[in-house]
Amino acid sequence: MLKINLVSLCSQISNDALTFKLKRTINKLKNNGVLPCLDGNNAFFTLFLVVSGGAEKPFVDCYQKYPQPYVFFFDQNDNSLAASLEIIAFLKSKQLRYEILPSDFETALIRIKEYSFAYQAKSNLKNKRLGVVGKPSDWLIASEVSPCLVHDKFGIDLISINYDELVAEIDMATYYITLYQRFAKQVADLNELEKALKIYSALLKLVKRYNLNGLTIRCFDLLFSYRATACLALALLNDAGIVATCEGDVPALLSMYFVKVLLDLSTFQANPSYLQGDTLVLAHCTIPLSMCLSYNFKTHFESNLSLAIKGNLKMEEITILRLNNHLDDYLLTKGQIIANLDKECYCRTQIEIKSPEIEKIIYRKAVGNHLICCYGDHVNVIKTFFDIIL
Repeated sequence: MLKINLVSLCSQISNDALTFKLKRTINKLKNNGVLPCLDGNNAFFTLFLVVSGGAEKPFVDCYQKYPQPYVFFFDQNDNSLAASLEIIAFLKSKQLRYEILPSDFETALIRIKEYSFAYQAKSNLKNKRLGVVGKPSDWLIASEVSPCLVHDKFGIDLISINYDELVAEIDMATYYITLYQRFAKQVADLNELEKALKIYSALLKLVKRYNLNGLTIRCFDLLFSYRATACLALALLNDAGIVATCEGDVPALLSMYFVKVLLDLSTFQANPSYLQGDTLVLAHCTIPLSMCLSYNFKTHFESNLSLAIKGNLKMEEITILRLNNHLDDYLLTKGQIIANLDKECYCRTQIEIKSPEIEKIIYRKAVGNHLICCYGDHVNVIKTFFDIIL
């Protein structure tokens, strides 16, 4: 059951009817999976329940104890609307953030749960560790992120790991025979499979050594060191619940990690490869295998070497997002997958998406190269989460 801190606001001239209304609201919340904690213990999210007129002074007396945004629910009776409007005018004058929930209980309940999920996810970020193996790729000129900023905003530690340490682990690595047997019939060159699985084993060693919850890797350097890619390794890490991204892209890593913490969903990190009007093509050479209806292996797009994943995705609605590198803005929208493509001019996994005004959204936001997508429409809960943490 979701726990919330419920602060009731009402006139000092209380009566039995207002007390009954408060109890009725509490019972409705309980019956819908939300446990109001009137003392605020063990609750992440605070909901202000405007029971009646005269609630303004009680709010002013207590609001500084609670974080923004201030979220209100009222029922249109007993002058609760009038009091709510006065309160939000007060907050506006102080440039403080707030939200008035719809007075319809069922609609408001959806937002209450979204806020509860968002605040619980925020609490789960503290003391988490994300690794950065090597530096961001040279072409990611807008994707470097200050580790201090990440720690100050989210409580997450970015752990810098020298690329040479990965090389040493790959040179000593063995591979998991069960994984070799799983993929052997799908790969033409078994030597390439062995190299890919050794990279996975080496990355897993670093995850355990540094107690990481996720990582990003300057993966193109592997093409020079081993004529190999990390495409399969990253797919396997993501399927194991360890968020992993390409090219040292920290904003992509954070975006993917937040979706994992908030929604427990796998995500696809991809290049915007075609963009016009309401049509977007996303493509990349790695994807969590669990997101694919089917998949096969091809060579890596840019190098024509090693292994890459050609995945076929479900024709479903998706959420698209990415943080910027200053961690103060983000792109967030939704779309519909309408086709899996197989073009030679894009990375191997390719999806065509229809999304209203996607071209305008991407150009207006301009938050960087890689975009992140997951199955389902989660725009509201992710927006709520970002509004809380950014």
